[in-house]
Amino acid sequence: MTGFENAANIAEETRDPSTVFPKALLGGMALAGVLYMVIAFIAAMVAPMADLTAGDGEKGSLLTVVQAGPLAIPELVFSAIALVAVTNTTLVSLVAQSRIMYGMAKQGIVPRVFAKTHATRRTPWVSIVFTASLVCLLLVIADVDRLATVTVLFLIVVYGMVCLAALKLRSSRVEHRHYTAPTALLVTGVIANAAILVYTMIDDPGSIVWCGGILAIGVVLYFVNNAVMKGAPPVDAADLTA
Repeated sequence: MTGFENAANIAEETRDPSTVFPKALLGGMALAGVLYMVIAFIAAMVAPMADLTAGDGEKGSLLTVVQAGPLAIPELVFSAIALVAVTNTTLVSLVAQSRIMYGMAKQGIVPRVFAKTHATRRTPWVSIVFTASLVCLLLVIADVDRLATVTVLFLIVVYGMVCLAALKLRSSRVEHRHYTAPTALLVTGVIANAAILVYTMIDDPGSIVWCGGILAIGVVLYFVNNAVMKGAPPVDAADLTA
């Protein structure tokens, strides 16, 4: 289950995020997990396991299930539903990634132009355009399977680092109310992510080269930006509207 981490990037746009966000995130993950298990159970009851694991590129497992009932859904309708679902997921990712760029720009990690917001909509439009363009470029120069594997590797690393950071922050004292994750859950997360990371790298060694290349580009851009922005005044929120 991936994608839930995107919600953290817009948590500050909600009211009382320290109370509302943990409940919404954990509740949403629990509900999605239950739905996944229900769908898997129904699929196993409706269609033979051999058909579900056949790996037919022209007809997915879920389409096999929905066409097995008395009211079979036409492939065109099913494709339209899948397209809407994928588009919605893409929009959520673009919104989240643009907020990451916005936050990094406010902290001076990336050029401050990415922190500019629209005059009326108050959205980080420069970051939105940049992240969308970057996604389109990656789709042109790489195949979807490789991009998916590289994305999984980065997500696993991020998940593991978040768990480690949460363990470290447990010793910090803060005055405001906040959510504290159970230690056992965080340790389990670190171990599980490490195991999945090793398996993914063994399964597709070529993805390591891609990850290394992307990280190298990011490191170079980071130091270039630091050199250019050295001595620059802090970003003023009043100057970010464009």
